[in-house]
Amino acid sequence: MKFKLYLVLEKRLFCQVNDKTYEYVNGEWIDGDWREVKDRLMGYDPSDNEIGDSDILSSIKEISKEEVIGKFGQEVIDRLNDI
Repeated sequence: MKFKLYLVLEKRLFCQVNDKTYEYVNGEWIDGDWREVKDRLMGYDPSDNEIGDSDILSSIKEISKEEVIGKFGQEVIDRLNDI
């Protein structure tokens, strides 16, 4: 399965698989909101209604499977098979 992983604010983990978004919460992958990920990737600041805000842009990063394993453990990746 091909997927992209995103870390938000150094603690929230999102996964994009095809057209679905999931967030890892309390040991489970649950339905997530792709708009939250997309808005951060664009630097969208809803308070100013502007794109390109550097604080928002720096709050998210795409991370590798290996980084996820190091930070959260192998179980997080294993649970991707359940979605």
